Amino acid sequence: MIARNAGTATNAKAVVDHVCYTIPNWDEAKVRAALKAKGFFEPTGRDGSLHVYDPFDYDVQFASAVQENAFRR
Repeated sequence: MIARNAGTATNAKAVVDHVCYTIPNWDEAKVRAALKAKGFFEPTGRDGSLHVYDPFDYDVQFASAVQENAFRR
């Protein structure tokens, strides 16, 4: 995947708001510890969903696969 900003494409009509990685067997304490180990000390979000900004200032979401399943009933 190559992310580009609006300045690299003429008449761009869409943007990427954020990228979400869903994680099966979500364990928030382990996810928070892994993010902290990588230097992301204060992720934002809610239970089952954490957001950080990557070095390029993109919003990256890590979320529970169960809670973020758009097809759940």
